[in-house]
Amino acid sequence: MKNRFMLRVSTTDLHFFFKLIVIINLWAQGTEPVVSQQSSNNTEITIPLGERLVAGDADQSWISSPNGNFSFGFYAIDGGKTTVSYKFGMWYTHVPVQTIVWGLVENNASFAAGTKLALTSTGNLELRNSDASQGLNWSSNTASLGVSGAAFNDSGNFILLNSTGSHLWQSWNHPSDTLLPGQVLSQGKNLTAAESPHLSSAGVSRYTLAFMTDGNLVLRFNRTTDYWSTDSSGGSSVSFDEFGTFQLLNSSGSAASYRSRDYGVGPLRRLVLTSNGNLETLSWDDVAKEWMSKWQALPNACEIYGWCGKHGLCAYSETGPVCSCLPGYQAINSNSPREGCRLMIALNCTAGVKMVTLENTFILDYRSDFLINSANSESCAKKCLDDTGAGGTLQCVASTLMNDGTAFCKEKRNQFFSAYRSSIIPSQTFVKLCNDQEVTLGLLSIGCTRSGSRYSRGVLVALGCVSTLAVLLLLLLARPCLSRWMKSNAFEHSRRRPRSPSPDYVPGAPVRLTYRELQKATRNFSEKLGDGGFGTVYKGVLADGTVVAVKQLENVVDQGEREFRTEVSVIGSTHHVNLVHLHGYCTERVHRLLVYEYLSKGSLDHYLVQGGEPNTTSSSSSSSRSATSQPPIPLDWKTRFTIALGTARGIMYLHEECRECIVHCDIKPENILLDETFCPKVSDFGLAKLLGLRNRERHITTIRGTRGYLAPEWSASLPLTAKADVYSYGMVLLELVVGRRTLDDMAGEAELIRFPKWVFRDMIDGSLVKRTKEQARKLGQSVDLDQFERTIFTAFWCIQDEPTARPSMGKVVQMLEGIIPVDFPLEPLNIRKL
Repeated sequence: MKNRFMLRVSTTDLHFFFKLIVIINLWAQGTEPVVSQQSSNNTEITIPLGERLVAGDADQSWISSPNGNFSFGFYAIDGGKTTVSYKFGMWYTHVPVQTIVWGLVENNASFAAGTKLALTSTGNLELRNSDASQGLNWSSNTASLGVSGAAFNDSGNFILLNSTGSHLWQSWNHPSDTLLPGQVLSQGKNLTAAESPHLSSAGVSRYTLAFMTDGNLVLRFNRTTDYWSTDSSGGSSVSFDEFGTFQLLNSSGSAASYRSRDYGVGPLRRLVLTSNGNLETLSWDDVAKEWMSKWQALPNACEIYGWCGKHGLCAYSETGPVCSCLPGYQAINSNSPREGCRLMIALNCTAGVKMVTLENTFILDYRSDFLINSANSESCAKKCLDDTGAGGTLQCVASTLMNDGTAFCKEKRNQFFSAYRSSIIPSQTFVKLCNDQEVTLGLLSIGCTRSGSRYSRGVLVALGCVSTLAVLLLLLLARPCLSRWMKSNAFEHSRRRPRSPSPDYVPGAPVRLTYRELQKATRNFSEKLGDGGFGTVYKGVLADGTVVAVKQLENVVDQGEREFRTEVSVIGSTHHVNLVHLHGYCTERVHRLLVYEYLSKGSLDHYLVQGGEPNTTSSSSSSSRSATSQPPIPLDWKTRFTIALGTARGIMYLHEECRECIVHCDIKPENILLDETFCPKVSDFGLAKLLGLRNRERHITTIRGTRGYLAPEWSASLPLTAKADVYSYGMVLLELVVGRRTLDDMAGEAELIRFPKWVFRDMIDGSLVKRTKEQARKLGQSVDLDQFERTIFTAFWCIQDEPTARPSMGKVVQMLEGIIPVDFPLEPLNIRKL
């Protein structure tokens, strides 16, 4: 390496000793701990015009920054082969795992020994192949800018300067796939991932992180399909700092901010767009000697477009994402499932085509080829079936119906698409295949494969046949006994069978009861359990001895009997372990009553405040506590978390797993009931307006929420969606975590506003965890701190100001369960301004 390239000295001895120091440092890197890289001391080496680096030259192939943090130049690849190739870039010097942080994007080919990088006398940085006939490989295009030299600093930036020290070109302004601490990404610039080995044969471009002209930051597949964004506008720059914060900045501050889970002063960090298409913050673990992911834009790999290659189907198993193929498709490479799939029989078949339905499956079509509003299963499948690509366009190959309340049908005509399957996805996908194409949908189990099956298909069929024959034989032998028993019990069965709202009564459905029967059951409505927004609740005992809670509804006299029974049928068909069961109903003249299961522990509001007095105005459907109840014993953290998770699962079922999306609109502790084991059950669902598939974002005006739990869009008179329930749940979650009510009965509006700010402040300074540990210690209890942190982070994500920034309830469940990591939350704007 030329001496002036190092320190601008001409003495041979100094040059020798400096090289000796560098060699000793490199030799010692295997035992030397990797130091943290925080704010740069701005030390740099200067390089005059006329210097050069040569690939394969032991003395001139690379240079180091002053403190040896980074190296710049040529590095060898294809180690162990006869002919060694080289690439040009920048890397960490002391990290034992080769970590490239900068390189050429458009000319990222390998070079032979002898390739030169020269800082010419005209101020141009030029890369030329060893074969002079091949001409110029790459240039900085700075020959006419007045470059007087170059500098390389310990922050990992290579800079071309003029005589006054101004920066005319710098590597930080031309990033590859990495942002280093202190580096800024300007509008119009991109990060470009290294080539994915799984997509190399698909003929698509590499993943990019694009900074759009409108100020939004997006992850993009093949330069056309956006699959993640900050959902912001007006951004002017992107920064990544030494503490692990990745921010989109605008004129007023931070438009979007994301923090590493190990936020704070610490190890080496970098922000990387990986070849798999995920944007991640990586921290160096000096004990494990590897880079650890501390933040991901998409914790769920199946949401990354192309994760399983062309036409691949992604699902999760216990060990992570698993790639397989859609029905009618087969793997391109059976030894590498992520390379994607191909159609087994082309769709230009003479036998005609059909649509095959996949439940809980979503075609990742972030850029829809065609969108239909107000669709159903039949119309969505038929639209794709009939679309043969007339007019020179590609024909539809698959479509997805969004059963999340939007009723959108999305068609795919693109020759590259990805699919994602999960039990929490509320959608159906229809795949176009030839009529003579045989498919077996039973083998497409979510997150499972056939490889672990112990028995062959033939053995299972044989066992099934033998079992069926055995059951039939037993029924024939027992027929005389069954006949006598049925006759003897016919009258009793007929007498005890509850009244049915219709001739086609289904066991388990709500039964129609008379007003006189409910008067008798409640002793003329004498034992009042509580008052709520929809009416008064009374305790009762039915004729068969079943203890129930009877809700006498108010302000529904204008509703027709048919409409009321229709809504009751929807509520009654909704069954989940975390939802209160509807036993029956009454619609008689002006009377409208609902009969629910009775839960002896009452509602959650009685247990929130540690050691506090019980609330005497419970609105729960089946609360058993009264004004004379004694204060309940404090709940330990394990029970509180169980209640939080169960409640989330119940709301998720209403939003995502019912035939029609049910928005509760009044999630609060009084509407969360507890059974003998403290299993939570959400009550009063379906009593607000039912949001049908065709009108998910309809403005609801007839419902009444509860102050302290209302999402900001209520006061702004904006359309309400399921995200309003997410906000309310987040406030309940805060109460469960801290053991304090959002708003005391005697407190004003200011107290409500201060509550989440107080919790957020205590979360930041650590006093919340400290206080929780101390309370648990006094009560002889224990707290899972990881679980506690995950829960409080989730709560603040739920109460973000913008509905789009809040997670769905399906994702909330995954966050609480630890299936996906939970990032440090943004401070909601409505409490940030206080």
